[in-house]
Amino acid sequence: MVRLFEGARQEKKYVLKSIVLGLVFWLIQFAYQFYVLIPDEVRGSLIRSFALVAATLIGIALLVGPLAKIFPSRNYVPHRRTLGVIGFTFGIMHVVTVMLFLFNLDFSALLWDTNPYVNPLIFGILSFF
Repeated sequence: MVRLFEGARQEKKYVLKSIVLGLVFWLIQFAYQFYVLIPDEVRGSLIRSFALVAATLIGIALLVGPLAKIFPSRNYVPHRRTLGVIGFTFGIMHVVTVMLFLFNLDFSALLWDTNPYVNPLIFGILSFF
């Protein structure tokens, strides 16, 4: 029987390094959002930084496959899963912060709102699943 986290147990240094790099990438994005784009607004900076980091990391994870075919001498395929998992984690953080800060954890307000700016949230829910 294969154990669930056997690979992570064997590669502890790689896992910790990946997590730290993901957090550093998020901190840079959060600082840019907080100090440059929407100054002194923590909620908006958290929401946007989580979304942009998730989209960037998942996009890079999807780009690794075609790059491996174009440049076969450089093999980044083993890093694809790590990028995807970290990107998905930041995507979950984005969903949690949106529900917490914008909807106060009221799921019915999300589905019954007539605001046209909420429609992207419905598509986001569908894409999340």
